[in-house]
Order: sequence, then structure tokens, then C-alpha cells
Amino acid sequence: MKRRFFLALCFTLSLLHTDLSQAQGTCITGSNVASEGYFSVGYKITYETLAGGTPTNRDVVITYELYDTDKPGLVAFLQKENPFTEYDLNFVSGQIWNKTLTNLSDGELLSYRCKFAFSGGLSNTEYIQYEVGSDCSTTTNDVLAPDVFTASVVTSTAFTVELLVNANDASGSIAYTVNYNGISKTISGIAGSPTSFIVNQLTPATSYNFDVTAIDLSGNAAVNNAISLSGTTSDDSSTMCSGTSYEAQQGAFEVGYNYDFETLVNGTDVTFRFELLDNKEGVVAYLWREAPFQETQMDLVSGNTFEVTLPNLNGTVSYGCKFAFSGGLAVTRYFSYDVGDNCETMSVNTVDETLFKLHPNPTQDQWTITTAHSQEIISIQLYDYLGKEIMTLAPHSNVSIIYVNDLVAGIYFAHIKTVAGSKTLKLVKQ
Repeated sequence: MKRRFFLALCFTLSLLHTDLSQAQGTCITGSNVASEGYFSVGYKITYETLAGGTPTNRDVVITYELYDTDKPGLVAFLQKENPFTEYDLNFVSGQIWNKTLTNLSDGELLSYRCKFAFSGGLSNTEYIQYEVGSDCSTTTNDVLAPDVFTASVVTSTAFTVELLVNANDASGSIAYTVNYNGISKTISGIAGSPTSFIVNQLTPATSYNFDVTAIDLSGNAAVNNAISLSGTTSDDSSTMCSGTSYEAQQGAFEVGYNYDFETLVNGTDVTFRFELLDNKEGVVAYLWREAPFQETQMDLVSGNTFEVTLPNLNGTVSYGCKFAFSGGLAVTRYFSYDVGDNCETMSVNTVDETLFKLHPNPTQDQWTITTAHSQEIISIQLYDYLGKEIMTLAPHSNVSIIYVNDLVAGIYFAHIKTVAGSKTLKLVKQ
């Protein structure tokens, strides 16, 4: 699709590589239209004819900035429409690239687009035409910032905080950015329409401070940027039998998944159920047995929820789920499950003091586990967050110490068997 610069927009000039005070003519536009691939937020394009030279010997700088934050490993190339030619673009900073075209004449019509290549794909902007020497700064450039910008915390889970953002702008599109703990995430929204912004992969029972900003695709910033918000994630109530996670052994999850394991009344058949929370299309699911490895296709229940029942299981089993979807796949971590356990007594995030005493948690060097009523601990199996067994102990005592100086910081799971039964504790190594 081609268009002239009648939709030109404006951008924060300090971000440009070239000082626009030295420009003879500048036109700026923003869009989220792709001639190939897709753009989750959008991009900005600047054409500027530099001052100096002669009417038949002009220099034009083309600058591209990508607002998308879901395209790792970015590189950019400039593509001329006719005759088709591809050039390397010069990296400026962040996600900004440019190139200077030389020996051009006033009134000469240019038509270029940018190819953004990244891990897993590519996205091309639309072709944008520009007349050398043209200046849109006093005509169609958009210099109006978004207004009536609001942001608030709506809900939270153990791993997410949902924000509701909204702003008005004549351009029709807003780029919302949330900054927290040195992390920056951006999504697009329709101007004047409340947009849900889910900040994911957070730590349970933790308070966060969020700084939220709004700009249009030209880079005009809302006057009241940034809005500061506070949100707290809830406790993680996950158990060996059911819960929520975003941890992956292959691929990655944007939001995460739910898991649920249930032993049927005969005591040996187990139903495994997984739900993908990410917004994906064409989803199918396969149950993965860790050892010996086996893949079993799961049945669709509804939405992105899948299940399968396996017969004649006993003892401790370890399973995960592979979600395959349009454009990729992601595999959950392996979960250890005791066949027959209904998990009604204790969650992996909360130690029942009538059964166990665990301290300190988090720790830097060791965990001490003590059973109530001097019950004997038969065995302790320690797993990392991917479900890989990294340690087995046989204390045969009511007290056991797990030394963890050599372990990397993170979340671990201790599966404890006693004479009274077995439970799983979530442990944190700092």
C-alpha cells in the first residue's frame, strides 16, 4: 500500500540523529500498517531534506523508529520501491535506524519502506512517498499530544497485575508503556477506548511500582506522563495438584498456563488438564512424560483447555504439556505429582505449621525442615523450577537440613515423604 505524506505526524525531536534545525524540509508520519508481517504497536518514519546544497544536489535523511517490544534480535534494512533495492540502515540508538540519501533534486519523488528482521520472522512497513524539499511542519504534521490520560490498577494474581489505561488523541492510536524494576513493556491501544494492560511474569506476594506513559505514534507525549501506580501480587496458592505458572522448558509464555491433576476414584487413573492463558491461535496440546519420554495428544475441552486421562499410574509421576500454535510452541515445566494425592491439606506456598516447620525461607545457604509430632521424614526430593530432580535425601529423622550454597538463586520444590504421607513445599534460594 502506498500513500503520500498527508497523514504526517510529529515526533520528539531530541530522539532524532540529525538536528532538525538544520533541515530544509521535514515530514513525519506514524503507522501500524504492515505490507508484510505485523506490528503489535507501530512505527514512526521521518523524511528530512537537509539545508545546504543546491536544488539539484540535496541530502535526505530517512529515520525509522519501531515501537514494538515483542521482536528480539532486531536489524533493519531500507527498501526502495522502484527499481527495488535494499540497503543497510545505520543503527542510531534503542530501536531507531536511519540512512542519508545523497545527490537528490528538489521535487524528486521518493518511495521507501523499512524491513525489520528479528528472531523468528520479519515485518515490513508500508511504502511511504516523499517529495524532496517538502516541509510538513506547518501543514499536516501532528503536534497535538494525547490528553485525558488515565491509568489505574484493576486486578492482580500471583503472577500478574492488570492495569486499565486510556487516553484521547486525534491520530486514533496510542502506545502505552509500563516501566518497573528496570523492565519496559509497550502495547498499543485505540485512542479514547479503555485498554487492559496485563503486566505478567511477576513474583507472588510482592509489591511493585509502575510508571505508565502514553504517546501517539508520532511520539507526542501526554502532558501528565508518567502516572505512578502501586500494585501487589497475591500469594501463590499452587499445589502439586493444581495451580498457575509461566515457567517454560522450551519456548516462552507471555502470560502463562493453568495445570490440574486429578486421581480418579479407582486410585490409579489420572486426568491431566492444562489451560494456555496466552492469546494464541490454532492451539493443540500434547502431554509430555519426563521419563521415559512419551508424548500423548490431549483432547480439547473448551477454549484453550486440554485434558487426557492415563490409566494404571502409581507412585510419583512427572508430566508437562507442549502447546503448539500458529507461529511456534511453548512447553511447560515438568510437574511431579503423587498419584492419589488430593492436595487439600497444604499449598506449595504456605507451610502448614501442624505438619512441618520450614525456616528460613527464603534462604541463602540452607533450609531446615522439621516435622510435627516427631514424624520420620523418609525422603526429600528437590526439584528446580523446570521439574528437574537435583537432589535426593533420606533423613530417617524428624529434622532435615538442605544445604544450598551451590545452587543458583531461584524457586525450588521439595517433595517430602513421611510416615503420614507426602507433600510438596515451595522453597526460595536468594
